[in-house]
Amino acid sequence: MIFIELKINIFDHRFPPAAYLLLLLQHAEPDDLVTQDTNGNVSRYILSRRDFLTWAEWQHTDTQLQRLARPIDLDSLVQQAAYYDRMKCIIDRLDLRSTALDAPRGLNPILDHIYESGLYELTPEMIALSVRTKEKEELAENLSTANYSTIRTSGCTLLIDRVEEYRELY
Repeated sequence: MIFIELKINIFDHRFPPAAYLLLLLQHAEPDDLVTQDTNGNVSRYILSRRDFLTWAEWQHTDTQLQRLARPIDLDSLVQQAAYYDRMKCIIDRLDLRSTALDAPRGLNPILDHIYESGLYELTPEMIALSVRTKEKEELAENLSTANYSTIRTSGCTLLIDRVEEYRELY
């Protein structure tokens, strides 16, 4: 189990929950995050952040993990497999099922993992994101008027299978 020693009171309202959660994401073991999430607060907070795919990025250095001051192009992070593997593990362990995410720029193995593992709800936002990220931008415009037929013709096999499997929810 990891213990984070801070010089400030984390329960002080001036300490933003995002800063605390970021420390957990960067340093806690996935099993410890599951323990911290027994009341669902960690999961709810992560799922409330549409920008989660870029918000939790940090840059690996030889001496420590450092939070990036601003979002960067995800293509430059492809070599940092440890970051992606860690985030995928956390998403799996917390069983996070996204309802809405901002589209990241460039390649994003975390988004691919969410899509391939079916770790998303069949909401209009997630369906559009799935179609857009599979390089079907022109089809995404049709989703508002011909949703089902657009999905069927999108070529997004995993999305099509998921919609067929959960047709009553869709």
